[in-house]
Amino acid sequence: MSVYQSTFEQFRKGYFANCAISILVQSCLGGIAAMAILEHGTGLLQMFQLMLVVIACVSFNGTILSVRPPRTVFNWLVGAMLLCLFIAIVNFAA
Repeated sequence: MSVYQSTFEQFRKGYFANCAISILVQSCLGGIAAMAILEHGTGLLQMFQLMLVVIACVSFNGTILSVRPPRTVFNWLVGAMLLCLFIAIVNFAA
């Protein structure tokens, strides 16, 4: 069993509790990424990066609020977290 599949199974078992926790974690990670972006000013590139972070976070929250299947919610969680983490790392390193 792959890491993805085993992590998804754990997410699915405690779906409602994990949704609540993942909203908190994703929102915090999105805020950290936004802070990292805005440390470099408010130019066009920073606003584009900020737009990507906001869209990722809002889209993930939307998948939960629209009662999507657990796999869809988990995939959006992974995608949004990877995007926010990548943008945060790039901006903190620069």
